[in-house]
Amino acid sequence: MANDLSDSKLLRWHVTAEAEGAFAALVARHLPLVYQWNAISQARASADRMNQQLTTLEADVADLELAQTRAERRTAALEKQLDHPSSTGPAAARLAVDRSSEHPYLWDETSPYVRLPKEVLSQVRFAPFATRTARDGKTERY
Repeated sequence: MANDLSDSKLLRWHVTAEAEGAFAALVARHLPLVYQWNAISQARASADRMNQQLTTLEADVADLELAQTRAERRTAALEKQLDHPSSTGPAAARLAVDRSSEHPYLWDETSPYVRLPKEVLSQVRFAPFATRTARDGKTERY
């Protein structure tokens, strides 16, 4: 019985050692496969991120191209308007008044400015905004 017990322990040890050897061989054989699988999954995740960034950049480029096209159209329209000013154009185009006309004080009523003869301007008096007494006792209007 003692002999059977020692043979049984020895057999168990050999089986365990053989199992460990088989496991080590299995790990050694499959370790490069696990490493490659991990590298491939990281590459796929990186490719997905880059594709998403590419999609975002393409949308940004499309928006910028649209804005450029609009700006070019606006510039062309303004250049055309400068080449051919109309009476309904902006105030800068309407300021081209014929000075040799018989009515030198004729002014466009839609203009944001007022035109006055020099003689009238010398007669115009503006009310002071405020009055204060200076240190020397004089009243100042400003």
